[in-house]
Amino acid sequence: MKRLFSSLSFFIFLLVACNHPSKTENDNNNIEEDKIISVVFNATVGPDSNWRKHILVPPPQLRDTGIYKGDRPYWDSVARVLDTAKLYVVINDTLVKFPEFQRNEVRTMIKKKEFFPTDSASLDTNYSNLMLSLLDSVAPRKFDILSLTNPYSYKIVYKSNKVYAPKFNGFRYSYPMQVILAMTFSRVVFNNEQTKAVVFINSREGAIIFSLYKLNGFWKVRYATNLWVY
Repeated sequence: MKRLFSSLSFFIFLLVACNHPSKTENDNNNIEEDKIISVVFNATVGPDSNWRKHILVPPPQLRDTGIYKGDRPYWDSVARVLDTAKLYVVINDTLVKFPEFQRNEVRTMIKKKEFFPTDSASLDTNYSNLMLSLLDSVAPRKFDILSLTNPYSYKIVYKSNKVYAPKFNGFRYSYPMQVILAMTFSRVVFNNEQTKAVVFINSREGAIIFSLYKLNGFWKVRYATNLWVY
């Protein structure tokens, strides 16, 4: 009886072990997930030089007209401040589950085949299954901003950082510090081969689902689908 119990216990242990990813598998998934977050972060935020032009108030061509006429020295001084201002991007310190209130919208878009360009020669509808998996993605996990690969001159801080987060409040012009975006990322969902993936991001500029593929060891964006902003 004792031998039977031991054999049964060993069988149960093997069954549980086979159905749960190892620590190494989880670590590898997290590494690939962090790489994808970097890719979609840079695709969404773009070069800091674009933002420096966008945040000038008023635009250069209006500074000698209308209500701005006569204030050229003031606006030139503002421009000089913005040229050297530190640009901030504020992000959530947690990779979250897909928002429940937008799940029906995504299911409808998949059903109507509205996610991908119908005239695309490289259309890959396998992403539809990944998107359905994204709706019920795994539990949230903490995200380390030091894992972001950012080639631009942004300062990246957490939303929970009390020093910077209150500066945002939906208002862009808080000299000399400029908070240009506040962003939240979802968990990433992969196919079995880890050659395709989808991820959701939400920011003041909108909500987007990115579909990515892996080529020669690097993740690249294939589709970016905008959702309704609520």
